[in-house]
Formats: sequence, structure tokens, C-alpha cells
Amino acid sequence: MKARLAVLAALAASIVACSDGSSVGPTDPDAYRSPVGTFTLATVNGTQVPMVWDQMELWSGGPVLRAYWNGGSIRFRADSTYTISYRHSITGPNLPGGVQEDSATGTWRLVAGAQIALHQSGGGVQLWQTTDLIYSVTRTASVPALDGGSEQVVFVFVRD
Repeated sequence: MKARLAVLAALAASIVACSDGSSVGPTDPDAYRSPVGTFTLATVNGTQVPMVWDQMELWSGGPVLRAYWNGGSIRFRADSTYTISYRHSITGPNLPGGVQEDSATGTWRLVAGAQIALHQSGGGVQLWQTTDLIYSVTRTASVPALDGGSEQVVFVFVRD
């Protein structure tokens, strides 16, 4: 069980996002050509958040361990910095289900092919997908699965 909890914690830490919760979309349509603003996590693998991401019985007929995506956001600033956060929780025996938040910061820039390159402060680059008019941003990540393999997870953030 500890190994699986470690996998869930590592997953959340590996895909970090942003939050400040207060932003209004631009009124000028040309403003949508820039990602500047706040985007809220809307779906994970096509399911609205909050949602159960994974669950498993600890043993046959035993208690169930559940992992949830509770929310998240990403804020792109005009100075080309960003903050991203993901909120998640795990429930099960002796687990209170408290929401944990993982976050990261760095710089961003638009790149060819309707993408945004996020350069994390601690190193590394993530390419997020979008469109010419930026109403949403999408992150696809290969993450550790509970069975020891990996799986693709698609996070969609929509402009506030």
C-alpha cells in the first residue's frame, strides 16, 4: 500500500499546475491569442473534476483505496511567468482524505503548432497544446500506473 501511495504522490508532483482562483476572461477577442489569464482544471481523461482517478481494493473484499483529482489551475502572467497547481486527495483506511496541493512556477512562451512551452523553475520543459484562440490548454502526461506500468493522462484547463 505504501508503494501505491508513493506512486500517487509522485504522479501529482510530476505534473504540477497553477491557482489563484480569481480571474475574468478578456473582453477583447484578440486577447485570446495570448494565454495571459487564469485557466481552471475542467477535466481529467474527459471526466469533470472533482473525480475519482483510480481505486483499488487493498485485498479481496477488503477496504478500498481511492485517489481523486479535486481541481487545479494555471495562471499565465504578462511578464511570461506562470504558476500551476493540482489538488488531489487519497481516501482509505487511516487516510483522512485531506486535499493536497502540488504547484510549480516558471516561464512560458508561445511556440509553433499552437503550443505553449512551460520552462519549470527547477528545470525541464513541458509542451501544452492549445489553439490559435486560446480558450483552453491541454497537458498530456505519461504517468506511473498502480500496476507498475505507465498510462497517459489528459488534463484540460479552461479559461476563467
